[in-house]
Amino acid sequence: MKTRYRWQMCGRYATGAVSWEDYRRLLTFKVDNGAPALKPRYNITPHQTAPIFRFENGDLSGSLAYWNLVPRGWSKSPGEFRYSTFNARIDDIEGKRAFAPSFLGTRDDAPRRCIVPAIGLYEWTQGAQGRDPWFISAAGFDPQSEEPPLWFAGIWERSHVAQRDNPSGPRTELISFAIITAGASEWFSKYHDKKRQAVTLAPEDFDGWLAGDAAAAKRLCQPWGGNRLQAWPVARDVNAARGARYRDNSGLIAPIPAE
Repeated sequence: MKTRYRWQMCGRYATGAVSWEDYRRLLTFKVDNGAPALKPRYNITPHQTAPIFRFENGDLSGSLAYWNLVPRGWSKSPGEFRYSTFNARIDDIEGKRAFAPSFLGTRDDAPRRCIVPAIGLYEWTQGAQGRDPWFISAAGFDPQSEEPPLWFAGIWERSHVAQRDNPSGPRTELISFAIITAGASEWFSKYHDKKRQAVTLAPEDFDGWLAGDAAAAKRLCQPWGGNRLQAWPVARDVNAARGARYRDNSGLIAPIPAE
């Protein structure tokens, strides 16, 4: 079974050249034990790892997590989990078995919601010569300083999975996540044919998303428009999600003339 995700929403984004210390200028958190230093990333795809911020034992923690939410009961390697769970629709999240426990919490656990940092995401429109990529960032974003950032709403899960090269060996802990999507604003609909977009949070909404009740958290999932976001066309070098043509460098977010 082949997993398709090339142009789903949100299926590609960038975190830029940031470090955990850079994030400490904006947030107060601790880094998970063993979490590696962050590398510059400009073409993050599902099934890769990326930073998230989540509550753990009452503290905000920075984690490097796997982008495709793996349910708690899954024990095989994450690569064998063939479902596309990197996005979770806020519209019906409470009725989805894969997502509801993280969003709502359970009798024994608090909700497992998270914040996913980014400098922007990619979307595609249909052009005369094929699919044309666009980079969408916060209004006022400066590609040189890579500020200000975006913060996506997410959910996370902890599972204990097999290692791909040693499936019969001991299980290892995996933190995985999904990005929340909602119906697109009129402005964003120009860039996504299914009229969906990633939910972006303002810093003042972080606590409500991470620890608020479900109804309050859902009310925060309002689509941003052109007053808070901007977009520009970028080269098709970003189009490949994997394989020999896959690229991951800062040139991917550089503006090009619109056709």
